Amino acid sequence: MTNVSLLKKTLVVLILVLIAAMTYLSRDIALTLNTGAGFAAKNLCSGYHNGGYEFAALKQQALMPVNPLFQFISYDYDAEKKRVTTSVAGMFKRQAQFRTGIGCTLLGLGQTSLDGAVVASDLPSPSTTLPWPEGLGDPVKPSGIDHSQLDTVIEAAFAEPYENSKRQTKAVLVVHRSELIAERYAAPLDKEVPALSWSMAKSVTNLMVGSLVNRNRLAVSDRVPFKLWQAEDDPRAQITVDNMLRMSTGLDFNETYGINTDVTYMLSNVTSAAEFAMDKPLAFPVDSHWAYA
Repeated sequence: MTNVSLLKKTLVVLILVLIAAMTYLSRDIALTLNTGAGFAAKNLCSGYHNGGYEFAALKQQALMPVNPLFQFISYDYDAEKKRVTTSVAGMFKRQAQFRTGIGCTLLGLGQTSLDGAVVASDLPSPSTTLPWPEGLGDPVKPSGIDHSQLDTVIEAAFAEPYENSKRQTKAVLVVHRSELIAERYAAPLDKEVPALSWSMAKSVTNLMVGSLVNRNRLAVSDRVPFKLWQAEDDPRAQITVDNMLRMSTGLDFNETYGINTDVTYMLSNVTSAAEFAMDKPLAFPVDSHWAYA
């Protein structure tokens, strides 16, 4: 066999292997790119409309620190429709829509419009004079606190001592004995600008549940009343409010922020995070296994 013939056969084999690999990986690649574009659309939309950031700043501060590959995400903003569209090389387009009083909602894969039945609640504007937590009044300065030392600590929180690893601190609030004694923000944020809470929402949810328990409107021993789980032979019917608060439901849900894990897929692709989570089967017996979720 000549060297030319051997080279040709080797190239054919390599091409076939490449085709097979691309066929196997194409679905995962497409899903990854859709997930990345969806994550970008939601965060660009929320950061612009709720946080007051410009899109270029958001891309640099909110997207690329998560993954430098976000530099390849393109975005377009329709000011009239208040809609952000993202894409990768003109493909894998995703959209996030802003609605007054509701905020930005990411359209799921294949979704072309949002449910018009969702209506924003009329919420009173917070007082700018009442103290925290009733209003947005300035921090108090109680005696017995070394406020100069406190200012030094807060200043350090906003410092950037590492050239290649930015902290990008956005806000610091200090609560002492139920009083707000210090706060500081990085522009354009201030105390009147809503910001994405991410997992801080877990703590807020727990506080809301605690309030209901305190008023005898809920008990943590109650079973979660999801109709989907109430079939007689469904072991998820045993899940209680307490199990959910302590993240010990046993549900098969992966909240590690890897490529196409449950949480990244849920946040960036589906139209209902609640239904996605409720559809999950048990991976462990209820209350036998802790998993951050």
